[in-house]
Order: sequence, then structure tokens, then C-alpha cells
Amino acid sequence: TEFLSVAGMDERTFADAFPKFMWLESRAVAKAGIDALADGRGRVIPGVQNAIPAKIFEFLPRRLLLPLLKSQHPALRK
Repeated sequence: TEFLSVAGMDERTFADAFPKFMWLESRAVAKAGIDALADGRGRVIPGVQNAIPAKIFEFLPRRLLLPLLKSQHPALRK
């Protein structure tokens, strides 16, 4: 897909943007999405290693969150 190019990344940059422990098998991610859909949930964050930071980011003020994201995400550095 064009996801990476639109985000301003290539495959290597994308892979390096996140620590290895945060990656999940695509089958597990797809299953979590399908299970959530079957349960009527519109949002799911698979894996505790991803759910914890996502929950923290919900409460982090944007003035702190945006500079953090900008420093980590190549497309936001522009």
C-alpha cells in the first residue's frame, strides 16, 4: 500500500521507529481486529505493550505529546 510513502517513511525507517518488543505478528493483529468487530468494539489496540503507551498518551497534554511524536516520527519532522 501507499501507507509508508504517504507517512514520509520507507520500510527501514518504519521498522526502526518502534522498539522490537512492540511488534506483533500480523495474524495476531488481524485476529484482534476481527474479534473486536465481532464484539461490537470500534477500536482495539492489540498487545499490552501497545495498549499501555496508548492509554498514557490519552492523558498526556498535547503540548508534551506533539514534540515527543515529532522527535520520533520522520513525517512530523518536516
